[in-house]
This record gives sequence, structure tokens and C-alpha cells, in this order.
Amino acid sequence: AAVEQSTFLWNPNPIPFFAIVALAAAWHARETGGARWWAVAVASAGMVLQLHVLGIVFLPPILALGAMEAIRASRIGDGARARRALAGMAAGMAVIALLFVPLLIHELQTGFEETGRFVAFFTGRAGGGSASTLDPVERLVFTAFRIVGWPLVGLVTSAPFAAIVSVSGALVLGLWLMVAGRGAERAMARWLGLTIAWSALALTVLAPSLQTVVAGLPNDHYHAFLDPAVIILIALAFRALGSGSGLQVTADRAARAVVTGAVLALVGVAVGLWPPLTQANGGWPNARDAGARIVALGPDATFDVRGLPIFKTAEGIGYPIVAAGGSAVMSTNVETATRPITDGATLVIACDRLFESVIGDSCGGPAESRFLGRIPGLGTGPEAPVLIDRFDASPRTSISVYRP
Repeated sequence: AAVEQSTFLWNPNPIPFFAIVALAAAWHARETGGARWWAVAVASAGMVLQLHVLGIVFLPPILALGAMEAIRASRIGDGARARRALAGMAAGMAVIALLFVPLLIHELQTGFEETGRFVAFFTGRAGGGSASTLDPVERLVFTAFRIVGWPLVGLVTSAPFAAIVSVSGALVLGLWLMVAGRGAERAMARWLGLTIAWSALALTVLAPSLQTVVAGLPNDHYHAFLDPAVIILIALAFRALGSGSGLQVTADRAARAVVTGAVLALVGVAVGLWPPLTQANGGWPNARDAGARIVALGPDATFDVRGLPIFKTAEGIGYPIVAAGGSAVMSTNVETATRPITDGATLVIACDRLFESVIGDSCGGPAESRFLGRIPGLGTGPEAPVLIDRFDASPRTSISVYRP
């Protein structure tokens, strides 16, 4: 999962780093009673929330462990330890509040614009929701499958058999350790197991988009804060299973063989699913060449860059134009995609063939021609824009360049 995430830019990609810091710091705080570690744990969970709003799901398990530790310390008469836990968590919450000060300033200046978007996301009126034909139980099962399968075999629809085997094995191992484990090992297994279960339930409700997989696009991995929990829980179970009791040699050897085979199988699946060194659609090298070719058509021109379908932003071609030394004005939403052309600018239209069924026409001519009619002030006949170049920037993307 980490290798795949390294091939594209998305705000959830750094989430597992802060999640594993939060989990490790929280457990270390439980073991040592240090207030500073509770502060680090809660603040790191706050960074998960900063990277995506669904990170709010990750915060309660961290706070719950701290609260349970404070209660346990109070019951055994260690008031100082309880106070340190509460003080450390309070300090962490203060850091979270501080991180949200810029957002609060923005909200006060814009009439709580982002708050409205949060509500739209969580109620399914924005990117957080897409229609699902699954019933509630099926949605929960599929969401849990994605959560547990992602750090093991990647997107479950890319390796369904491996996902079924690995997720089923992880479930059995996790439940076994939660019941049969000993001491701190069992306590950690129960904490991680309940964290995964709680998160699966919460994300089923809050993130219905996780129940939809779109072929050809990076799919939502806002659940990546659970990657460390899944991996640590399985690793603990592997260690417990492979350590053996020393009493039944044959059983111990069989257990070690199973663990070794499982680890090798996971590594084999992971290597088999690694993305190519160059992205199948051409990646940055193709985009860079496209930008240079466009700039060469008018080194001193300003390029007005639009994307098809119109809900796609135009930075995918606009940035390569800027990187090649050109000047670009880029559409960033539906409204700017159909605004009048910038005075004297050369028009660039990037059409994505993956969305031809949504556009309603084929890229490379028909889609672009119909789109020109939606841009105010372009004119028709002799005053229509002149096509000066058309080429494929990649197997998916057709570029058309027009001079008004």
C-alpha cells in the first residue's frame, strides 16, 4: 500500500505515519505513565484529522485508552499517574485546537464555508457519498474488507482471492489473540481489534464512497490510519503463533511453518501488485513532453487551459505548461471551465477518454467541438477558434490547442 501511494499525490498518503506514531506513543504512555507520551499520542491523532476530516474516527480509540488508563490508575490508588494521563491528553487536545485556529479564522471570514462542506460530505451531498446498492450489512462487510485488505494486498478488487484469504486469516488470528493472548499482548490485541471494529462501523456510515470502487482511478484510502493497527495485530498474532509452547514440538514446527508461509505469501502478493516504474498512462514524462510541445506553439502566449469532463480540474496539463516556462490560466471547477476565454490567450483543451461516457462524445474532435459551443464569446464561422495542434499526451488524454 505504501509503495502504491508513493506514485501519486493525495492528502491521505502521509496518514499512516502519524497513525503509527499515535498508536506507539499511546501504548508507551500506558506502559510508562508518562504525560508527554499521551500528549504526543493525541497530537499525532490530531494530525491524522488534519490530513482528512474522516480522521475524527481515529481519535476516540486513542482517548479511550487514555481514559481507561486513568480509571485503572485511580482504582489502584495511583492518583498521580491518573492525573498525568489526563494532563497529557488535555495537552494533546490543546495542540489539536491550535492546529484548527487557521480554519476557525477562515470560517469567521467566509460565513463558515468549510463547515457547510463538512456537513455536505458527511450527509452524502458531496464527495463523501455515492449511491450504493448494498444493504447495511453488506456495506459494513465491504468497508471492513477494504480496511483490513488494503495494507495486506492493496485494493481488494485488484486481488479478490488474495483479499478473501488474507482478510479471513487476519480475522481468525486477531480474534484468537484477543481471546487466548496473555497479559499486555492480549490487552493490545483487544485495543487494536476494537479500534478496527469501531472504525469499520463508523466509516460505513460516514464514508459511503468506500463502498464504491472506480476502475482506472486512485480509490479513496481515507481509512489508511488503520494500516498500522492491522499490521501490528497480525504481527502480534504471528509472533504468538510462531513462538510455540515448547511442549509439543510437532505442533510448534507446524505453527512456525504456517507463519513463514503466510509472510512469504503476503510478500509475494505485494510484489506482484507493485505499480510499474513508469505509470501505465505515461506519468510525468508524458505530461512534461506535452507541456513543452504546447509552449513551443507560442512561447510568449498565455494559455487558457480547460479540462473535459468539466468537473475535472485542468492542472494536469496546466502545470506542465508552467514547468516548461509558459504562462497558464487553468480551470479549477465547473464554473471556471465554461467562463469566457482570457483576452488574447491560446485555448488548450485536455480531454480524458476515461470519461467519454460521461462527456457524451469521443475525445479527439467531437467532444472538443461541442465544448467550444459552451464557451461564451468564441464566435462561429470565420471567427471560430483555429485548431493549431492536436495530439495525445497519453493513451487517455487528448490535447487540442486553438488560437482565437
